[in-house]
Amino acid sequence: MNSPLQLERYHLVAVQLEPTGLDRPAERQDVHVQVTAGHLQDNARAWRVDLTVDFGGPEEPCAPFRGSVRMEGFFVVHPKFPDEKVESMARVNGASILYGAIRETVSNLTARSRTGMYVLPSVSFLDTLENKGESARGK
Repeated sequence: MNSPLQLERYHLVAVQLEPTGLDRPAERQDVHVQVTAGHLQDNARAWRVDLTVDFGGPEEPCAPFRGSVRMEGFFVVHPKFPDEKVESMARVNGASILYGAIRETVSNLTARSRTGMYVLPSVSFLDTLENKGESARGK
């Protein structure tokens, strides 16, 4: 069964990545996500989702890399999907899809490094609904 949320396109907006000198990630990693989302003016079922992921620790490193990646994606929610659930579908699932793309980007960029591929830890975007996507924290 197809998802009621369909990705139309996405692209990288910004990438910043630097080695920290650590050989492997700490047991607890520091990942912060910022989600902004809104429907397009002409269509309440067409959504733009912007996701920024900051990782590696702001001061004390907790991973072999520190950085920030921002992606923007455009999604459409199926017309038969209930109106009252459209926003949550776009915010939570749209951010999750973009996080997977960011995770893959970071893995690809770090794969040939001295320390080997760095894979961002899993995060949940359910709490972004309560905050209207302003911020969430992954661990």
